[in-house]
Amino acid sequence: MGRRRWVTVALLCASLLPVISAHAAQTPRTLRLAGSGGDAFIVVASTEWRLDFEHAAITGGGRYAGLAVELLGHPSADGLSALTVKLPNQLGGSDHTVSTLGASHITMPAGRYLLILLGDRPVRIAVPFSARAQLSPPSATRRHRVSFAETAGAPTLAPQATGLYDGHVTVPVPAMDDPIVMTRFVVRDGSSPHFFDSASCVHRGSGSCPDSQSPTFGTGNQFLSGGPTTYSDTEFWDGADGIRARQPGWVAEGDYRSTAGGARLYVATVAVSGGNH
Repeated sequence: MGRRRWVTVALLCASLLPVISAHAAQTPRTLRLAGSGGDAFIVVASTEWRLDFEHAAITGGGRYAGLAVELLGHPSADGLSALTVKLPNQLGGSDHTVSTLGASHITMPAGRYLLILLGDRPVRIAVPFSARAQLSPPSATRRHRVSFAETAGAPTLAPQATGLYDGHVTVPVPAMDDPIVMTRFVVRDGSSPHFFDSASCVHRGSGSCPDSQSPTFGTGNQFLSGGPTTYSDTEFWDGADGIRARQPGWVAEGDYRSTAGGARLYVATVAVSGGNH
Protein backbone atom coordinates (compact mmCIF):
# COMPACT_ATOMS: atom_id res chain seq x y z
CA MET A 1 0.00 0.00 0.00
CA GLY A 2 1.06 3.63 -0.18
CA ARG A 3 1.98 3.43 -3.85
CA ARG A 4 1.12 7.06 -4.61
CA ARG A 5 3.10 9.49 -2.51
CA TRP A 6 5.03 12.73 -2.39
CA VAL A 7 8.07 13.08 -0.16
CA THR A 8 9.49 16.56 0.32
CA VAL A 9 12.44 17.90 2.26
CA ALA A 10 11.95 21.62 2.63
CA LEU A 11 11.00 24.52 4.82
CA LEU A 12 7.21 24.51 4.47
CA CYS A 13 5.30 27.67 3.56
CA ALA A 14 1.83 28.81 2.57
CA SER A 15 0.72 27.72 -0.90
CA LEU A 16 -1.99 29.36 -2.99
CA LEU A 17 -2.03 29.17 -6.76
CA PRO A 18 -3.79 31.60 -9.12
CA VAL A 19 -6.90 30.85 -11.13
CA ILE A 20 -6.34 30.38 -14.85
CA SER A 21 -9.22 31.61 -17.03
CA ALA A 22 -9.93 30.90 -20.67
CA HIS A 23 -9.08 33.67 -23.17
CA ALA A 24 -9.16 31.79 -26.47
CA ALA A 25 -10.80 28.74 -27.95
CA GLN A 26 -7.79 26.47 -27.43
CA THR A 27 -6.77 27.61 -23.96
CA PRO A 28 -7.92 25.51 -20.99
CA ARG A 29 -11.40 26.06 -19.66
CA THR A 30 -12.01 26.17 -15.91
CA LEU A 31 -14.22 24.03 -13.71
CA ARG A 32 -15.47 26.18 -10.82
CA LEU A 33 -17.25 24.95 -7.69
CA ALA A 34 -18.23 26.67 -4.45
CA GLY A 35 -19.98 25.50 -1.30
CA SER A 36 -19.42 23.79 2.03
CA GLY A 37 -17.35 20.72 2.80
CA GLY A 38 -19.25 17.62 1.73
CA ASP A 39 -21.22 19.38 -1.01
CA ALA A 40 -21.13 17.14 -4.07
CA PHE A 41 -21.70 17.56 -7.79
CA ILE A 42 -21.97 15.38 -10.88
CA VAL A 43 -20.40 16.24 -14.22
CA VAL A 44 -20.67 14.11 -17.34
CA ALA A 45 -17.68 13.99 -19.67
CA SER A 46 -18.75 12.86 -23.13
CA THR A 47 -15.09 12.77 -24.23
CA GLU A 48 -11.77 12.07 -22.61
CA TRP A 49 -10.63 14.94 -20.41
CA ARG A 50 -7.81 16.03 -18.19
CA LEU A 51 -7.84 18.27 -15.12
CA ASP A 52 -4.85 20.59 -14.70
CA PHE A 53 -4.44 20.25 -10.94
CA GLU A 54 -1.06 21.99 -11.01
CA HIS A 55 -2.82 25.26 -11.82
CA ALA A 56 -5.84 24.78 -9.55
CA ALA A 57 -6.87 27.48 -7.10
CA ILE A 58 -8.21 26.56 -3.66
CA THR A 59 -9.56 29.39 -1.50
CA GLY A 60 -11.35 29.32 1.84
CA GLY A 61 -11.98 26.02 3.55
CA GLY A 62 -10.52 26.85 6.96
CA ARG A 63 -8.11 24.34 8.49
CA TYR A 64 -8.08 22.31 5.27
CA ALA A 65 -9.64 22.62 1.81
CA GLY A 66 -9.74 20.72 -1.43
CA LEU A 67 -11.57 18.60 -3.96
CA ALA A 68 -12.19 14.88 -4.48
CA VAL A 69 -12.78 13.51 -7.99
CA GLU A 70 -13.98 9.98 -8.76
CA LEU A 71 -15.22 8.20 -11.88
CA LEU A 72 -18.61 6.66 -11.04
CA GLY A 73 -19.98 3.29 -12.10
CA HIS A 74 -16.70 1.46 -11.56
CA PRO A 75 -15.32 -0.71 -8.73
CA SER A 76 -13.73 1.39 -5.99
CA ALA A 77 -10.47 -0.47 -6.64
CA ASP A 78 -10.12 0.80 -10.22
CA GLY A 79 -7.80 3.59 -9.09
CA LEU A 80 -9.70 6.33 -10.95
CA SER A 81 -10.00 8.78 -8.08
CA ALA A 82 -7.92 11.79 -7.05
CA LEU A 83 -7.61 14.28 -4.21
CA THR A 84 -6.19 17.79 -4.29
CA VAL A 85 -6.02 19.12 -0.73
CA LYS A 86 -4.51 22.06 1.11
CA LEU A 87 -3.42 20.49 4.40
CA PRO A 88 -1.73 22.08 7.43
CA ASN A 89 1.80 21.19 8.43
CA GLN A 90 1.45 21.60 12.19
CA LEU A 91 -1.16 22.07 14.89
CA GLY A 92 -2.39 25.65 14.99
CA GLY A 93 0.02 26.79 12.31
CA SER A 94 -0.74 29.08 9.38
CA ASP A 95 1.43 27.21 6.86
CA HIS A 96 -0.34 24.85 4.46
CA THR A 97 0.77 22.79 1.48
CA VAL A 98 -1.37 21.79 -1.51
CA SER A 99 -0.86 18.19 -2.63
CA THR A 100 -2.56 16.35 -5.49
CA LEU A 101 -2.38 12.56 -5.62
CA GLY A 102 -4.20 9.61 -7.15
CA ALA A 103 -5.31 9.67 -10.79
CA SER A 104 -4.10 13.23 -11.13
CA HIS A 105 -1.71 13.15 -14.08
CA ILE A 106 -3.65 11.05 -16.56
CA THR A 107 -6.27 11.62 -19.23
CA MET A 108 -9.55 10.41 -17.72
CA PRO A 109 -12.08 8.44 -19.76
CA ALA A 110 -15.55 9.65 -20.69
CA GLY A 111 -18.18 9.02 -18.02
CA ARG A 112 -20.00 10.38 -14.98
CA TYR A 113 -17.78 11.98 -12.34
CA LEU A 114 -18.40 12.74 -8.70
CA LEU A 115 -16.86 15.98 -7.40
CA ILE A 116 -16.82 16.60 -3.63
CA LEU A 117 -15.76 19.82 -1.91
CA LEU A 118 -13.51 19.44 1.15
CA GLY A 119 -13.23 21.99 3.95
CA ASP A 120 -14.44 22.96 7.43
CA ARG A 121 -15.57 26.37 6.13
CA PRO A 122 -17.00 27.51 2.77
CA VAL A 123 -14.57 26.74 -0.03
CA ARG A 124 -14.10 27.72 -3.68
CA ILE A 125 -12.29 25.58 -6.23
CA ALA A 126 -11.16 26.48 -9.77
CA VAL A 127 -9.45 23.80 -11.87
CA PRO A 128 -8.53 24.28 -15.54
CA PHE A 129 -9.36 21.35 -17.82
CA SER A 130 -8.51 20.39 -21.37
CA ALA A 131 -9.99 22.78 -23.95
CA ARG A 132 -11.35 20.11 -26.30
CA ALA A 133 -13.17 18.15 -23.57
CA GLN A 134 -16.96 18.02 -23.66
CA LEU A 135 -18.15 18.49 -20.08
CA SER A 136 -21.67 19.08 -18.75
CA PRO A 137 -22.35 21.84 -16.23
CA PRO A 138 -22.02 20.56 -12.62
CA SER A 139 -25.30 19.44 -11.06
CA ALA A 140 -25.73 19.14 -7.30
CA THR A 141 -26.21 15.69 -5.75
CA ARG A 142 -26.44 14.34 -2.21
CA ARG A 143 -23.82 15.45 0.31
CA HIS A 144 -20.95 13.11 1.09
CA ARG A 145 -19.17 12.50 4.36
CA VAL A 146 -15.81 14.21 4.87
CA SER A 147 -13.60 13.68 7.92
CA PHE A 148 -10.44 15.53 8.99
CA ALA A 149 -8.18 14.63 11.92
CA GLU A 150 -4.74 15.71 13.12
CA THR A 151 -2.40 15.22 16.04
CA ALA A 152 1.14 16.06 17.11
CA GLY A 153 3.76 14.43 19.28
CA ALA A 154 7.43 14.12 20.13
CA PRO A 155 9.82 11.18 20.42
CA THR A 156 10.70 9.88 23.86
CA LEU A 157 13.63 7.78 24.97
CA ALA A 158 12.53 4.20 24.43
CA PRO A 159 13.07 1.73 27.30
CA GLN A 160 15.53 -0.45 25.44
CA ALA A 161 19.24 -1.12 25.46
CA THR A 162 19.85 0.78 22.22
CA GLY A 163 18.80 4.05 23.85
CA LEU A 164 16.94 5.33 20.79
CA TYR A 165 14.31 8.04 20.75
CA ASP A 166 11.03 6.59 19.53
CA GLY A 167 7.90 8.43 18.35
CA HIS A 168 4.53 7.41 16.93
CA VAL A 169 1.58 9.64 15.98
CA THR A 170 -1.75 8.20 14.82
CA VAL A 171 -5.21 9.42 13.87
CA PRO A 172 -8.22 7.22 13.08
CA VAL A 173 -9.61 6.83 9.57
CA PRO A 174 -13.38 6.49 10.02
CA ALA A 175 -15.34 3.65 8.49
CA MET A 176 -17.22 5.01 5.46
CA ASP A 177 -18.42 3.98 2.03
CA ASP A 178 -15.73 3.97 -0.65
CA PRO A 179 -13.07 5.76 1.44
CA ILE A 180 -10.64 8.04 -0.41
CA VAL A 181 -7.86 9.23 1.88
CA MET A 182 -4.88 11.58 1.91
CA THR A 183 -2.37 11.66 4.77
CA ARG A 184 0.51 13.96 5.63
CA PHE A 185 3.31 13.14 8.07
CA VAL A 186 5.63 16.01 8.96
CA VAL A 187 8.88 15.72 10.92
CA ARG A 188 10.59 18.86 12.17
CA ASP A 189 13.96 17.46 13.06
CA GLY A 190 16.37 18.69 15.71
CA SER A 191 19.57 20.63 15.14
CA SER A 192 22.28 18.26 16.37
CA PRO A 193 23.76 15.74 13.87
CA HIS A 194 22.22 12.31 14.30
CA PHE A 195 20.82 9.33 12.46
CA PHE A 196 17.08 8.91 12.13
CA ASP A 197 14.35 7.30 10.04
CA SER A 198 10.70 8.16 9.48
CA ALA A 199 7.86 6.19 7.92
CA SER A 200 4.16 6.77 7.34
CA CYS A 201 1.31 4.49 6.36
CA VAL A 202 -2.37 3.68 6.69
CA HIS A 203 -2.98 0.30 8.30
CA ARG A 204 -5.73 -1.63 10.02
CA GLY A 205 -5.43 -2.77 13.62
CA SER A 206 -2.52 -2.25 15.98
CA GLY A 207 1.19 -2.15 15.29
CA SER A 208 3.51 0.20 13.46
CA CYS A 209 4.16 0.91 9.80
CA PRO A 210 5.91 -1.92 7.92
CA ASP A 211 8.89 0.27 7.02
CA SER A 212 9.58 1.01 10.68
CA GLN A 213 9.70 -2.62 11.80
CA SER A 214 13.29 -3.19 10.67
CA PRO A 215 15.81 -3.67 13.52
CA THR A 216 18.00 -0.98 11.97
CA PHE A 217 15.19 1.60 11.68
CA GLY A 218 16.59 4.84 13.08
CA THR A 219 20.24 3.79 13.18
CA GLY A 220 21.57 2.53 9.88
CA ASN A 221 19.53 3.94 7.04
CA GLN A 222 19.59 6.91 4.74
CA PHE A 223 19.36 10.02 6.89
CA LEU A 224 22.12 11.92 8.68
CA SER A 225 20.68 15.19 9.86
CA GLY A 226 22.61 18.38 10.45
CA GLY A 227 19.24 20.10 11.08
CA PRO A 228 17.06 21.79 11.71
CA THR A 229 15.17 20.38 8.70
CA THR A 230 11.53 19.66 7.86
CA TYR A 231 10.55 16.41 6.17
CA SER A 232 7.08 15.82 4.76
CA ASP A 233 5.57 12.57 3.45
CA THR A 234 2.16 12.84 1.75
CA GLU A 235 0.29 9.71 0.65
CA PHE A 236 -2.95 8.75 -1.10
CA TRP A 237 -5.10 5.71 -0.36
CA ASP A 238 -8.30 4.27 -1.85
CA GLY A 239 -9.86 0.92 -2.74
CA ALA A 240 -6.88 0.09 -4.95
CA ASP A 241 -4.76 0.07 -1.77
CA GLY A 242 -7.06 -2.33 0.05
CA ILE A 243 -9.14 0.12 2.11
CA ARG A 244 -12.65 -1.32 2.04
CA ALA A 245 -16.06 0.27 2.45
CA ARG A 246 -17.23 0.57 6.06
CA GLN A 247 -14.33 -1.51 7.34
CA PRO A 248 -13.46 -0.23 10.85
CA GLY A 249 -10.11 -0.05 12.56
CA TRP A 250 -7.99 1.86 10.02
CA VAL A 251 -5.47 4.42 11.29
CA ALA A 252 -3.07 6.85 9.65
CA GLU A 253 0.30 6.62 11.36
CA GLY A 254 3.67 8.32 11.35
CA ASP A 255 6.66 6.55 12.94
CA TYR A 256 10.03 8.08 13.85
CA ARG A 257 13.17 6.74 15.50
CA SER A 258 16.43 8.54 16.13
CA THR A 259 19.73 8.52 17.98
CA ALA A 260 18.89 11.95 19.44
CA GLY A 261 15.86 13.76 20.79
CA GLY A 262 14.33 17.10 19.86
CA ALA A 263 12.14 16.27 16.87
CA ARG A 264 8.49 17.33 16.57
CA LEU A 265 5.98 15.12 14.77
CA TYR A 266 2.66 15.91 13.10
CA VAL A 267 0.18 13.78 11.19
CA ALA A 268 -3.05 14.81 9.45
CA THR A 269 -5.59 12.94 7.39
CA VAL A 270 -8.62 13.84 5.31
CA ALA A 271 -11.03 11.08 4.29
CA VAL A 272 -14.03 11.38 1.98
CA SER A 273 -16.78 8.92 1.14
CA GLY A 274 -16.89 8.34 -2.63
CA GLY A 275 -19.65 6.93 -4.79
CA ASN A 276 -18.44 3.43 -5.72
CA HIS A 277 -18.39 0.09 -3.91
